[in-house]
Amino acid sequence: ALSLSYSSRIDRVPFSELNTAVSYTDKYVGQRGNPKLQPEISNLFSADLQKQFDGSKDFKLSSIGLSAYGSIDKNAGGYTVVIDTGNVTYISYTNIPHTWSYGGDAYFQLSYLHWYSATLNVAGNYQYFNPENKGVVYSFYAQNVFKFLKHHSVNVNGFYFTKFLTSQGYLKGTYQVNLGYKYIFWKETGSLSLNVSDLFKTGKYRYYVETQGYHVNGIFQYESRFAYLT
Repeated sequence: ALSLSYSSRIDRVPFSELNTAVSYTDKYVGQRGNPKLQPEISNLFSADLQKQFDGSKDFKLSSIGLSAYGSIDKNAGGYTVVIDTGNVTYISYTNIPHTWSYGGDAYFQLSYLHWYSATLNVAGNYQYFNPENKGVVYSFYAQNVFKFLKHHSVNVNGFYFTKFLTSQGYLKGTYQVNLGYKYIFWKETGSLSLNVSDLFKTGKYRYYVETQGYHVNGIFQYESRFAYLT
């Protein structure tokens, strides 16, 4: 099935992004709105192709999907960082006059000998914010399910993406791997699952910002490793 779409929209600015009241994280970091923000105008287009397969071989491709997309935006909303004379960092919002991007992605669903199935997704696009902040970014996602001993299965999934551009810098690339185990019992009416997120504790986002002559390298470390018993 092939589908084509185009849309144009105007997004109003939320009040929270207009409010000038400062919310402080600590005495050196705060967040505030920008009352001068203008509505964002977006023009979006996409082309999607999906194909289902009824394979009878041991190794089979269940489905495949291909997409191409793009956007042209005026007054796109984005974050901005301002540092005052007291070295207090304010995170606020700004309009980016003209931005555009285009790219595509592909996903595949496959299975093998009834004991393995997977969903794979690869995406890449070109982003433009200004002459200094432009380039290609891409990402990869995979989910793998291994079945064994009839009622047991293991799920391994994760993602990786390269640096993600912003109007003042970029987020550096990162990855994450999650692991799960499932046991089905009581004639398939009950199940026991154990899932562990961020197995290698890589749930951190490194960023680079250039503003007002400052060059800032920072990192967000999230509490990303959890274990769930269901």
